[in-house]
Amino acid sequence: MSIKCNEFRELLSNAPLYKKSKISSAFASNPQNLHDFGFPFECLCNPEPQTHLLKLDEESIRRMVDASPFDHNSALSGKPRNRAYGEYQLGSEVGQRFIEKLTGECQNCKRSNPIFLIDFFTELVEGKNEYFFYAKKIGQNPPFSIKPETFVSKLLSTENLDFYKKA
Repeated sequence: MSIKCNEFRELLSNAPLYKKSKISSAFASNPQNLHDFGFPFECLCNPEPQTHLLKLDEESIRRMVDASPFDHNSALSGKPRNRAYGEYQLGSEVGQRFIEKLTGECQNCKRSNPIFLIDFFTELVEGKNEYFFYAKKIGQNPPFSIKPETFVSKLLSTENLDFYKKA
């Protein structure tokens, strides 16, 4: 299933570490929806941002299938559930809190780059008594940086320019 979530796309493409974004609850209902989620990102094959698809490693997919919090028949099967994904209530849905390593694969050259570490969680919104689903980028390789304007590059020392790019 293809999920439209511009907030998550923006988080992956342009947000610094520890930025929190409200995202689609479809990722909470079934975290396997993260697999093949598309987003733009720079790649070595082209100076312009290229479309990348998120890829989950085999172990993550296995844990998600074993957890089966979204399969209401799993309790009846007698199969013990993997607790890698802590449960929470999101409206009438049951979901998980989880941290996941995600790899982006360039659709132009098929390179596996970048790698993200994302914390997915719900948070109760005060006054509304509602839970919303969020993602927070807690790791990224290559590191997040911005491209400074030419005049800024000329004004700052090498050390300060490095700090400016990472800020």
